[in-house]
Amino acid sequence: TKITIEDFVRKAELITTYFEKIYTLETQLFGEPYRMSNSKGNSQVEILIYDIDADAASPSIIGFFWGKDYFSPDAYPFSNTTEMFYMDSDFFITNEKIYPIFAA
Repeated sequence: TKITIEDFVRKAELITTYFEKIYTLETQLFGEPYRMSNSKGNSQVEILIYDIDADAASPSIIGFFWGKDYFSPDAYPFSNTTEMFYMDSDFFITNEKIYPIFAA
């Protein structure tokens, strides 16, 4: 599925707003999570959008966190050394009606 830059930016802004609202609700309910200071010197969660289920007709994995990213590249060579949420690109493109629920 193809997407324009403008549509990508609009969807990215919606998902960012949604994620921030969910994060606020989750931390109010469960408290602050363990935080790492990533290589950029902040504690923001980064969102990587890519095709997780390359062969799937519809996304079966929406997204995930991976603990490897909490380690330095010396300890785990494939670490991104940041708090990162991996989101499936097919879900990002085709399921817009789900993630702006709390963005309104």
